[in-house]
Amino acid sequence: MRDNKIMCFLTLAETLNYTKAAKQLFMSQQAVSRCIAALEDELQALLFVRTTRSVELTPIGRMYYDLFYDLRKEFNERLEIIKREADSGNYKKIFLGVQSYLDVTSIIHAISDLRDIEPELNIEVVRYSPPLLMEHFLNNRLDVILILNRFLQKETGLNKEELLSIPLVLMVSSNNPLATEDATFETFLNMPFISDLLEGEDNLTHRMRAQHDIKLWGLSPENIIWASDRDSAYTYAELDYGIVIGIEMSCIARNRNLKMYKTGKLESLWLIRRENCDNPMIELFIKILKKHYRNYQEKLARPYKRLANTSTLNDLGKLAQG
Repeated sequence: MRDNKIMCFLTLAETLNYTKAAKQLFMSQQAVSRCIAALEDELQALLFVRTTRSVELTPIGRMYYDLFYDLRKEFNERLEIIKREADSGNYKKIFLGVQSYLDVTSIIHAISDLRDIEPELNIEVVRYSPPLLMEHFLNNRLDVILILNRFLQKETGLNKEELLSIPLVLMVSSNNPLATEDATFETFLNMPFISDLLEGEDNLTHRMRAQHDIKLWGLSPENIIWASDRDSAYTYAELDYGIVIGIEMSCIARNRNLKMYKTGKLESLWLIRRENCDNPMIELFIKILKKHYRNYQEKLARPYKRLANTSTLNDLGKLAQG
């Protein structure tokens, strides 16, 4: 929203301080006061109670704040959509979102192939945690996203298709005395489970997700270790604090002092695209991307490429590179 009076009102309502509001708006305090007075006159309502020490919203002021806040949010979202549609109108831009820590080898190959066909194409690739990735997609900031199945939660009505089935593996420190060639996934079921907090996720959701994962994977950990992010989770595992469950194609798990054991379970990687998008370059990119992921799936399926019961993460790096 671009109305100065409303912008002044919203900023003052959020700061409750004329000096701070004026600074944020790059205006003088007198100009802010004039805007508020003009809006109050226009609405025929007192929006703020002012004293020498404080500024507070009146009950009617709070009602107007809720109204203008919602209008501003809707305005900005619609403006973003219009800008995106204008950008995609020339079919020269694709906005791709990828879940953090996923290997992007197939994506790089697909982008290279597409640029051979359309050299002027601009593909913007961003990485986000699953919660933020879904938020940006649902707000129409991304055309296509790649996300693991367990992070889709209860989202319905999405235009999605499975790209890949990825083996889930248990990772444990190579220094753990139980991490032998004869060990299996079941050897480590009672070890502490390390769970990482996702960006954009609150602590309660994190704890509920960890309990869900423990049940899903059949673990019986003696306790749960809470890690601030995925990289910290792998570091804790290297230090032999506990175990991590992840996918074979995790890029940040490579070259670490960890051993991997097959869980016998698979995780699905999904491609989700925006509805009602008629950009032919997006359709072509998806077609090429699916071809590269089919090749990757075939490599995973080859007997001599499959991980044994145990493998080092250097072996995984070779597998991902083909």
